[in-house]
Amino acid sequence: MQRRVQLQVEQLGERILLSAPAVTLPTKPLPMIPAPALMVLHRHLQGIGRGVFTREFADPSAGTHFHLQGAGTFNYVGRVRISGELQSGGLTLQNHVRGTITLSNAHGSVTLAIRGTTRSLYGTLPNWLSYSVVAGTGDFVRFRDYGALLVTKRYTSPEGGTFRMTIA
Repeated sequence: MQRRVQLQVEQLGERILLSAPAVTLPTKPLPMIPAPALMVLHRHLQGIGRGVFTREFADPSAGTHFHLQGAGTFNYVGRVRISGELQSGGLTLQNHVRGTITLSNAHGSVTLAIRGTTRSLYGTLPNWLSYSVVAGTGDFVRFRDYGALLVTKRYTSPEGGTFRMTIA
């Protein structure tokens, strides 16, 4: 058994509506700001650094250890000090280069994990290396990036020389 309901419209008493002054809305949309704990800044570093490097030959089969010290300017981090440690493989036809380079200033630091491959003996350092940001401190704690960097070396002695590091 189905009941039928008939709807009716009834007039209510007088109503008073509140009014408000006209509100001006912004012409540009407001940016969405995510919660800081969830925010990861994926930026692309670009810039040039220069400095000196030294290399150590511990054991020909272990390869060569490179120490880098310098300064540079990179977008998103500004003027920084450059410090790094790279290890190139030993007496094999295909050597792997691994290490870290840290860019630091008063605002914090960004640590780059460095990887590369060279086809020459005795642990030479290739010009092109790949990097990925693995850590950040201070203002750069959520900074992330990856790409390629070019390291141009000029030997001034058998133990080292100067370098130029370009991230484009």
